[in-house]
Amino acid sequence: MKILLCCIAKMENLYLRDFVEFYKNLGVTNVVLYDNNDKNGEYPQQVIGDYISNGYVIYKDVRGKHRCQIESYTNCYKEYGDDYDWLLFFDVDEFVELYEDDDINSFLSRPKFDDADCIFIYWVQYGDSGLLHYDNRPVWERFTEHVNQYLNESNTFKLMVRGKTGLDISFFDANAFTFTKKEGVNITVKNTAGEDVTEEYPYQYWCYDFAALAHYQTLTVDEFLCRRFGRRSYADNASSFNKETIMNIFYSVCERTEEKDKIINEFLSKFDLEEDNV
Repeated sequence: MKILLCCIAKMENLYLRDFVEFYKNLGVTNVVLYDNNDKNGEYPQQVIGDYISNGYVIYKDVRGKHRCQIESYTNCYKEYGDDYDWLLFFDVDEFVELYEDDDINSFLSRPKFDDADCIFIYWVQYGDSGLLHYDNRPVWERFTEHVNQYLNESNTFKLMVRGKTGLDISFFDANAFTFTKKEGVNITVKNTAGEDVTEEYPYQYWCYDFAALAHYQTLTVDEFLCRRFGRRSYADNASSFNKETIMNIFYSVCERTEEKDKIINEFLSKFDLEEDNV
């Protein structure tokens, strides 16, 4: 079985090598990486140049493009959908946890997925685990305490899509797409238990049988601030970066402390929204 992982990266160099090696060890055949860094920003080649050179990582240059994740996902499936048995669409802060299988090939080869065109794999979200600052350990070693899933009731899954099916897919969200297939034939969507997922109730029945997707959503407070402001080009207006919005996002999954408040306040007091001065 050939399995392709599609991802898009902006300001991910601190985490990118761990991500690529994690999925290589999990049995993913290739990674397609869309480099969406700023024109003058970091390059993935600085940390995974060897994987790009040997062809394990297929590099795509979308540097400086605004809001191109959905377009990149769609282009990836159109270009590679006939070459791979499964295509996984994950972010660099998302890691598959398999509970009964040793590798992703074994998981996807389970008979319960024989008629599946798409599998929803649901988030297990992690906050900062009480840590304040970056260190170079892999995220799964640093952050070990997951948060209450009910704190975030939307966008709580990602997709694994079967290839070689003749599907014509166009993504309109990171976890949703439209498709065309043979007339009168509907796409079959399963959860990780192999149960049918209906169009009306994709969120209500979270399933953590056999597998889940660990989502390291905030990391530490200093990483959260640097990544969010460093990626500011994705926002449509500066209101996304006001103090109240920033703190609400972070504290929606992390415990609030005076020390974290101080770090946030000091960062925001130095940041000029007119300049990229992270």
